[in-house]
Amino acid sequence: MFRTLRIPILSTLLALFTLSSCLPAPTANVRAFRITPGPAGGEIDPKTLLTGQKVPRDKLMTIPQAMKAAPIGSLMIVCWKGNESPWGPCSHITRKYSDTTLTDTVLLGEITREYPLSHMYPRYAVIVLDTGIKPEMLPKMRAKAEELKGKPYDLSGAPGTYYCSTYQNELEEAMGLPKPMPFNKAWNIYLPAEALYLPHVKVRFVGVNPKAAYGFEGQTETETLDIDALEAGTL
Repeated sequence: MFRTLRIPILSTLLALFTLSSCLPAPTANVRAFRITPGPAGGEIDPKTLLTGQKVPRDKLMTIPQAMKAAPIGSLMIVCWKGNESPWGPCSHITRKYSDTTLTDTVLLGEITREYPLSHMYPRYAVIVLDTGIKPEMLPKMRAKAEELKGKPYDLSGAPGTYYCSTYQNELEEAMGLPKPMPFNKAWNIYLPAEALYLPHVKVRFVGVNPKAAYGFEGQTETETLDIDALEAGTL
């Protein structure tokens, strides 16, 4: 989600942080995200996930495991550990397009297209959503993604451009489903993490990467998550 018009992104973010006291609050007023394991067997409450930051042990896994286990078509909210974004730590949303790819709008590509699942492995967390997608809906999703392929990334909402939330909202609507992200009037954009507060949205499971940091290459597909160490805070 990190781009506005043609202003260089670094200078834009520096200006935002300089003026942070004047900005609206991030989603749920959460500025850092640190997942801790909870008792196994429970459901994940989307509405308290950002603030409580607790996930049942049996619904925690590595990011590669979560992305592999997600059904094709699934929306996934992507999170950083801390205050890297003025919109909050969970400020990107992507979609599993195939067994090996995502369909997404990503800053470095500057267009809507497919990316490998591994593109998200270095992040801190991936929240896999259930928005009611059924296998028979996927052809409509793919047709819309093909129609929008190559569209430019732009946070302004200018006609013919997309950022992560508007792109995924459009794919969802193409399948006959409601927009998973509502419009935030204070920010004048659609915020990814606000999908957690819509009544039809559920959370399947969460992938977490406790060692995530800038420049980190990400977890490998053969890694496992030491949940006891995560609970003890030693990861």
